[in-house]
Amino acid sequence: MSETKNEVMNINDISEDEFIAQSETNVGFSKAESIIPFIRILQPLSPQLQVTPGAMPGMIMNVANGRLFDGKIGVNIVPIMPMWNYTEWVTREEGGGFVQDWEQDEAGWQAKCNDDQKYAYKPMTKDGHVIVKARHFFILTLLEDGGFDIALLPFTGTGLKVARSWSTAMSNAPKIATSKGMMVPAHFYYVYKLTVEHIKNGQYNWFEPRIKLLVENDKAVSIMDRPDGKLIWKACIDFRDSLKAGTMKAASQSNEAVAQISDDGERF
Repeated sequence: MSETKNEVMNINDISEDEFIAQSETNVGFSKAESIIPFIRILQPLSPQLQVTPGAMPGMIMNVANGRLFDGKIGVNIVPIMPMWNYTEWVTREEGGGFVQDWEQDEAGWQAKCNDDQKYAYKPMTKDGHVIVKARHFFILTLLEDGGFDIALLPFTGTGLKVARSWSTAMSNAPKIATSKGMMVPAHFYYVYKLTVEHIKNGQYNWFEPRIKLLVENDKAVSIMDRPDGKLIWKACIDFRDSLKAGTMKAASQSNEAVAQISDDGERF
């Protein structure tokens, strides 16, 4: 039996009390003040292609430091915390453009909508703006040299299906035996592989993320399989606590010249 089948496994040098305490804190979080950069899947119209040497559609990019990852090979990531995010945009037909980041304030943007739009898949405000719903995941990208970057991975449009699939995978991650019984560990205990798939739909084409639990030799890979595993564990705890305390937040989407991709691959 492998770990992926929820068998008992060694928690390594994390004390059981700490393991249990952190595993019981898999909850949502609030926005913050220090800026966390976005991870973007580069699209055929992404402006970063014009200014970043070596950038190509389908690559994974940290927009703050310009670090690029081959989308086919992918990059190992560690999820920390999720949240919903809502942004308001001028429609493509009206010239496009960012209006407001509502962050997690669902009631705020709904107040600008008629009743039939408040729970629509693609809500429209009374003044004709579109509301983009996004599922955000604060993550660590694990680097080949042993380091890591803190970043935010957003999902919109058809990408929301990927977000739901990943959420399900995390909820059903291999359990660990503790004195309180079998437990799903803190989300940041396991490592996941982020890759990119090329999607074509008629005349449109775009790139979508794909995320799977990293399994090697029939064993789910955890951060504790790395020499710096305890450092990563501590960094995830500190980062999550900073989010809860309101000392960190994601970079403003209005500051990014990045195309928003709709379900059919069009730009807003």
